[in-house]
Amino acid sequence: MCARTGGPLAALAMVFGAAVAFAPIPRITWEHTEVQLAQFHQPGIFNYSALLLSEDEDILYVGAREAVFAVSALNVSQKRHETECLNYIRVLQPLGTAALYVCGTNAFQPACDHLVRPGPGQR
Repeated sequence: MCARTGGPLAALAMVFGAAVAFAPIPRITWEHTEVQLAQFHQPGIFNYSALLLSEDEDILYVGAREAVFAVSALNVSQKRHETECLNYIRVLQPLGTAALYVCGTNAFQPACDHLVRPGPGQR
């Protein structure tokens, strides 16, 4: 007795293989004209080095040299809050819903502190 080849499993494998063959190739780069980009920049502030996305609040926290910013995650050009900090921010970590743990270089003597998160509508 011979084993039957083909059948539904073979048909499914053939269809799946064809679908994979025509699937788009994943990309890792885009041209700036292909996507809508929004830019965040604050005059006099440099070295935007730490990012923390708070998806539940739609806020992106940005640690930079001399400041920590809370910007809209939906449109980063909309600044919600700014805290001055004479430091290069290196760590942003949530501490519950009310605060962030922030660490900076502090002139090669690292320092950390708690930063109260801005409430709704606060600037």
